[in-house]
Amino acid sequence: MAIMPGVPGGGEQVTQGVQSAAEGLSEQVREAKESVETAVENLTEPAKEVKEAAESAKEAAESAVKEVSEQVKEAKEAVEGAIDAVSGLGSEIASAVMAAIGPLTKATIKNLDTGVTIPCMFSPKEYSFTKTNRWSSNTAQGQNVPDCIFSGGQAMTLTMELFFDTYEKKKDVRSLTNEIFKLMRINPDAMDKNFQSRPYLCEFQWGYTWSFVAVVTSITQKFTMFLTDGTPVRSTMNVVFQQVSDEGKYPGQNPTTMSAPGYKTRRVKQGDTLDWIAHEEYGDSSLWRFLADINDLEDPLKLTVGRALAIPPKP
Repeated sequence: MAIMPGVPGGGEQVTQGVQSAAEGLSEQVREAKESVETAVENLTEPAKEVKEAAESAKEAAESAVKEVSEQVKEAKEAVEGAIDAVSGLGSEIASAVMAAIGPLTKATIKNLDTGVTIPCMFSPKEYSFTKTNRWSSNTAQGQNVPDCIFSGGQAMTLTMELFFDTYEKKKDVRSLTNEIFKLMRINPDAMDKNFQSRPYLCEFQWGYTWSFVAVVTSITQKFTMFLTDGTPVRSTMNVVFQQVSDEGKYPGQNPTTMSAPGYKTRRVKQGDTLDWIAHEEYGDSSLWRFLADINDLEDPLKLTVGRALAIPPKP
């Protein structure tokens, strides 16, 4: 090392200064390092505590979820058990009710001209009656409301929707519905008073409470399910019946007569006479007067086709 000229001992002083500066710097570095390590330790400890708290919270949550799952499972099993119990009770009640009231009676449509009874595959869920009267009025000067004059009653109509389904049997549903359509066709064996052929008379009946002697005036059929070859297997039919027998002249309207013990009902067919009916029912044609009195017939010689006659036991 070169020694500064003219400065006694100058090199040693420089060396000592550098060494002193280096030692001071090393001390500062050491202190900084310790400060950093202390800071890291101070940060690590809270992070560790946070991690432990998070793990504890996770374990608590898992435990709570497991407990709730067990409770839900127990509640589900309890509900299913209750449903099974109620279902079993419902079946027992239904069986008891069915045993008490007997089998459900299906609705039927009977062709009164041919005697063919057409069972309704499913009884209608609802039906509606419509009845209108004709009224006329004259001009009433100086009055708010004119006098009304009754012109006559219109025939009652019965409207319903019938449902047919032959999917399970893979059978054409029209095999059931065509008999109802037949009621719209002309019956060549039946004629009115003007010797004109007419469609078939029919009777809608549901149980023994009431029936409706009528003609079918309208049918709308809709097919809603088919087999792969196009055969229809499900159908709904909207049917409109128009009354042909006056109210009170068909079964169920006069309970004191039609439902009396030993009585039965007979429909008047084309060509029937009262003495012939008496002969067929009693073996004695002279009892036609007895039948006329029982049925309140004003003119025993004029029987309306389709009318229901009460046939009591032989006197």
